[in-house]
Amino acid sequence: MGAKNKHRQKIDTLQTVVSSLQLKIATLEGQLMATLERLKQVENQQETSEL
Repeated sequence: MGAKNKHRQKIDTLQTVVSSLQLKIATLEGQLMATLERLKQVENQQETSEL
């Protein structure tokens, strides 16, 4: 029975780690999208000022 509990604990730990990584990835995706949006705005401003 002890081995089964250890196995269950490892699975629970891995699920927690995966959930945490998914949250971090989602946060990074949001930051990347915001950065890309800012870059596009800067590009547009530069194009406008070059005209």
